[in-house]
Amino acid sequence: MQNTISGITEKTSISIGSDPIDKALLGGLPLGSLSLIEGPSGVGKSVVIQHYAFGALMAELGVGYYVSGTDQEGLIKKMNSLYLEVNAFLGEGQLLIYPISDFYDGREDASASLRKLRKHMEQLPWDVSVIVVDTLTNLVNQAGTDESFNFFLSCKEICSWDKTLLFAMHTASMDPDLLTRLDKLFDTHLTLRIEALSQGVQLKTMNVIDIAKVKNAKLQKKTSIYFEIDPELGRSMNMSLKVLPFFKLRT
Repeated sequence: MQNTISGITEKTSISIGSDPIDKALLGGLPLGSLSLIEGPSGVGKSVVIQHYAFGALMAELGVGYYVSGTDQEGLIKKMNSLYLEVNAFLGEGQLLIYPISDFYDGREDASASLRKLRKHMEQLPWDVSVIVVDTLTNLVNQAGTDESFNFFLSCKEICSWDKTLLFAMHTASMDPDLLTRLDKLFDTHLTLRIEALSQGVQLKTMNVIDIAKVKNAKLQKKTSIYFEIDPELGRSMNMSLKVLPFFKLRT
């Protein structure tokens, strides 16, 4: 989404490529904010964060992408399989990819690794305005609650430089106290899950995005968006999140 002030076009948010999801987020993921996508394994966190990274690239924003469990080639392959073609952005230097294993492979001191990662984020090129991280779960669990919270607090400071930071986290094994503190710290908080809904005599399994906090404000009613990951949709639309005709507002 963009605002026009005195003839100057200013980007204010990042689109995920889906109008219903953008609308539920009050216009998209706000720029200059700290956002969290959390949930258990297999609920689509990586796919959602890849779409936000692609949306930023399409908006001509520089993206720094920190990825775990794979390398640059693996991430590109995954995104291309969703028809989020990023090769050109990589070649032009608009997309920079860094394996999290470069900072932590399980043998180093986790607290020192978080500090090393934060310093690397601070030293990214000036034109990298969006930073995505998928995921820091293992590193955060090893570093402990206080050290991890201090890391995210310092990330909040990076946002004050007009940087946008988006983290995907598997929170099931994390300290509940840390989760409570992070919920207060993050400007936008999305929880992903899987839900089975009955269709006649059959059960249909769907991905769900629960939105409780947007633009540093708690919503009076939680919004749940049901979607499927449909790579074929991406062939024609540059996005593969198919929003389903189920919509809930929950107190």
